[in-house]
Amino acid sequence: MALFSVGVNTRNRASPQGLACRSGPSTLCDRAVGPIQGLAHHQAGRYFINVLQSVQAVLRKYADFTTRAARPEFWWFVLFAGIAHLALNSLNIFTDHGTVYLGASLSGAFGFATVVPALAVTVRRLRDAGRSWVELFWLLLPIAGLIVLIVHLSEPSRPQTANPSTPAVEPAPVGVAS
Repeated sequence: MALFSVGVNTRNRASPQGLACRSGPSTLCDRAVGPIQGLAHHQAGRYFINVLQSVQAVLRKYADFTTRAARPEFWWFVLFAGIAHLALNSLNIFTDHGTVYLGASLSGAFGFATVVPALAVTVRRLRDAGRSWVELFWLLLPIAGLIVLIVHLSEPSRPQTANPSTPAVEPAPVGVAS
């Protein structure tokens, strides 16, 4: 198992394609299974994903607002982005004549580069939790909104239902010309 990995319990829930490891419960699957297709390890009924796999998955789907993101994918990316911002901010240079804000500039550039992937993975995570992207507007409330959004992002995955944003098309009655 990789360093910094987390498990997602998938008991009582089949994989989307019904795939399973043929080689045993403690080996790497050779087929795509789990909440993040093609990236998961299968061990004793749990799927594991590490930090690097999560960041790769988020950056690969940087502008995908339509699919779903499991909790590990989202939270590992949040942890990676937070640590990257802290590390970059620590690169400020202190001299006798003042401070050169090199780290703050690099952190700002990193934030600018990851704003679309961060929004995309947040929208995918909300969709996976059975919520709408409109829940992002909770951030307009200063402190309580952030708390509410964190609670919604922490909810377990819900089964996928029909897309509510696309209205159902009813068939035309037989014998009626349109």
